[in-house]
Amino acid sequence: MIWDDHEAVWQGHLTTITAFHTEHGHLAIPLHPPGGQFLGGQRALARNNRLHPDRHAQLAALDPHWTFRTAPCEADEPSRGEAVPPFLRADRSDPQGLRRALEPPARCAGMG
Repeated sequence: MIWDDHEAVWQGHLTTITAFHTEHGHLAIPLHPPGGQFLGGQRALARNNRLHPDRHAQLAALDPHWTFRTAPCEADEPSRGEAVPPFLRADRSDPQGLRRALEPPARCAGMG
């Protein structure tokens, strides 16, 4: 049984994002769905080295790429693992490049 209110809230959020990860295969949760604001706050704490190491480890165990705001996709950018925005994928020297940039991006393996 959890006696600490803060720990209970943490566990509730962790359950929510675990369910999202199970369904989608990543933790690139938009800010508005359940878990999105929580995860955004945890990313901010991690960037500022203020996230407790145990909590960082729990999130990293769930998804090593949890700090990314976009779904990992090695096909787009293998060096960093984040999806590349369409305007960066377009070949500006090709007149059709802008048209291709407006097409929906291909889904990555493991993304729902």
